Amino acid sequence: MREPMTGLRVILAHWIGLLARDVRGNALAIFAGALLPLTAMIGGGVDMGIGYMAQAKLQNACDAGVLAARQSMRGNLFTAANEAEGQKFFAFNFPDGIYGIGDANLDIEQSDTDKAQLFGYATANVPTAIMAVFGYDQIPISAACDARRDLGYNDVMLVLDVTGSMNSAPSGGGAKKIVRLRSGAKGLYQSLAAADSPDTTRFGMVSYSVTANVGRLLSNNDFVKNQHHWTTRQVCGFSLFGTCIFYTTEVGNFLVNIRDTKWRKNNDEQQSLTAFRTSGDGCVEERPSEGYTQDNYQIRDTVTQNDIDRRASGPDDTSWQFGRYDPDSMVDPGGHSCPSEALPLTNYPNQGSFVSDINKVTQNVGGNTYHDAGMLWGLRLISSTGFFAADNPTTRNGVVVNKHIVFMTDGVQQVNANGYTEDSRDSQMNRVQGSGGLDAIHKARFLATCNLAKSMGITVWVIVLDTKPNEEVEKCATSGATYFYSDGNDLEQVFSDIGAGIGRLRLTR
Repeated sequence: MREPMTGLRVILAHWIGLLARDVRGNALAIFAGALLPLTAMIGGGVDMGIGYMAQAKLQNACDAGVLAARQSMRGNLFTAANEAEGQKFFAFNFPDGIYGIGDANLDIEQSDTDKAQLFGYATANVPTAIMAVFGYDQIPISAACDARRDLGYNDVMLVLDVTGSMNSAPSGGGAKKIVRLRSGAKGLYQSLAAADSPDTTRFGMVSYSVTANVGRLLSNNDFVKNQHHWTTRQVCGFSLFGTCIFYTTEVGNFLVNIRDTKWRKNNDEQQSLTAFRTSGDGCVEERPSEGYTQDNYQIRDTVTQNDIDRRASGPDDTSWQFGRYDPDSMVDPGGHSCPSEALPLTNYPNQGSFVSDINKVTQNVGGNTYHDAGMLWGLRLISSTGFFAADNPTTRNGVVVNKHIVFMTDGVQQVNANGYTEDSRDSQMNRVQGSGGLDAIHKARFLATCNLAKSMGITVWVIVLDTKPNEEVEKCATSGATYFYSDGNDLEQVFSDIGAGIGRLRLTR
């Protein structure tokens, strides 16, 4: 049996019952009770939203900083200057004061196990706008990032202008351009093959002026034995009873056998061809374009892949054979020049050996500027489907070999119809055929070779040294990002930038 309620309890029960049945004014009490939780929820959402945006921004800045630091490294050498470069990019992408943050920090360090890799760790504290009321003054955020230079395997063919103008100083004065080239090219090696990765990159070198010196790299079958020259021959002017009384000299387009040149060896054609190729003066005359022969000799304004890759099948396959560059056999060879010997793709164990070969291949300086001569032989030397296919694989250890041509010139094309060039002497031999004059045809051949290289998957880098912008040369580059101008003072940095571009820089997380 329930006990009867006391007076106070009766009164309280009565008023509670009335309050329960009367809902007028309850909203205010409920709102008052819920205000603090609602404020915490909304404020937390606002502050967390700002935190998430700051986190994304911090991650991007971390990535940018570590990439910039890795990009600025020479080979795998990490210095304070590289770290400063990374910090600069981090600060640019995450400026002080953004979202009210004033303590953002990036730590960059080199991997102990992979010197090609850098690690970055960024931290910051995001001040809260509303949650500070509840004792939460800041939200800590962080980001991890790293970058490595994934060199893979690279074949890099340097095509270097050694024409007469390279013996002059740049317009700004100072050392000769050829001297700057020899000094600056080491930037390419430092970016690609320095430190502990020289075996990943091979370099080849071909210098050019009016032709290229590649005889030692070819075989006897690649050269004609009986070659058309603008030369002289002795003919009998008067004979008596079968005996020539006196001779006269004729000038014209005559055949010259290899045995009748300065390379004659034991009156033997093959020995003489070998002597020519290995003489150090093994420059070449360009062979007929595809579809033409030694007797119907035409060098066209187009360049096909067969023009690059196809090789003579034997000693008598003359349509695919080159001529000997032989000023001694020419009548008045005019302006003529034979650059130093080209060098095939090879690994260089150290910077000293690389610089030594740069000096060697640029030793002979002089002559006019035939850009197509350089590009033709640069492409032939790096092609994986032509003369040197056995030495130029497309993969190594199951990894694709990336191919690059670095073409450097200090000027516009300069042709000379009366000079002795890769075309022989055009004013007499008239081999160059196509749309327009001699200059236009050679420009077309140059660009056709550049485009063919690009179609073969080769990246073409172009450096224009101390000259006005040149549209024809610029078009040779794969893109605007692979075209560089140098006044001569920054040539080493330009080569270094190209090396950095060739090395595939990537984020690894």
